Amino acid sequence: MKSFFKFLAIVLAIVLLSSLLAPWLFTFLPFKFERILHRLIMIFTLLAIVLFVRVKKENLMGFGLERRADSLSLFLKTFFLGMSAIVLFSVLKLFLHDAEWSLQRPGLVGWALELTKITLGALIIGLLEEFFFRGYVFNTLKKKSGSLLLSILMTSTIYSLIHFVGEHKILIGPNPTFFDSLKLIGAPFLTFFEWRTLWPQALGLFIFGLILNDLVVRTKSLYASIGLHAGCVYAVKLDGMLLNHINRHPLYLGTEKVLDGFLGWGLLFVLFLLLRWYPFQKYRVPNFNL
Repeated sequence: MKSFFKFLAIVLAIVLLSSLLAPWLFTFLPFKFERILHRLIMIFTLLAIVLFVRVKKENLMGFGLERRADSLSLFLKTFFLGMSAIVLFSVLKLFLHDAEWSLQRPGLVGWALELTKITLGALIIGLLEEFFFRGYVFNTLKKKSGSLLLSILMTSTIYSLIHFVGEHKILIGPNPTFFDSLKLIGAPFLTFFEWRTLWPQALGLFIFGLILNDLVVRTKSLYASIGLHAGCVYAVKLDGMLLNHINRHPLYLGTEKVLDGFLGWGLLFVLFLLLRWYPFQKYRVPNFNL
């Protein structure tokens, strides 16, 4: 109980400090108010992890980040497998006339910058989300509950739902205040009242979370799940540069979000079978007992 109240106090401090600083920083920073607030919350959260969680080197093994002989191989193989699955999705959408080419022409330098940004973004998202969800959250739930299945289901549910925080937008005036910060922080939870339109993508993300968790359990490492996650994100972002999705049958063929229709769910099932078929080498990792 003491740890729970400590956690609440840290969250409240992050929210209040970010809400106070955002209006002041907005007066001279060349960014949108919403972006400044979100970045502040992210920065203070990372600082809180460093100061209060104190992730030590030996704990990284428990979180699945121990450097092994096959770490790079796990990452690369799953990266290209995830990327290939999304490319196949896009090809099928083109074949079914539910997407069309929409090539942008930013020039050679523009393409290089965009590809660099996409690559770095995919790697950062894969690393941070997998470390947090499959490393920290999953291992903590496993330790507290003692149930592998329950921990996987809870982690995948949290992973799915957290993607919709921030979907609901509110209007902020040209001179934001502390109370506008609080409105922005509370607005994301209004998204869940729109569950009728969100459930297809939520289901796809939940299934994807199960696949990522299965990889972690089987390989006793985060490198495979980081690779798969980063590969999928990379291909989705690249898809956004190259294709225009028509979305004639969103529930059946999905949209540019990929995992929100039967086509995307089917590809996830194929991806799961391929990963299950692959004979990952088994390692014994201290503090990572699954």
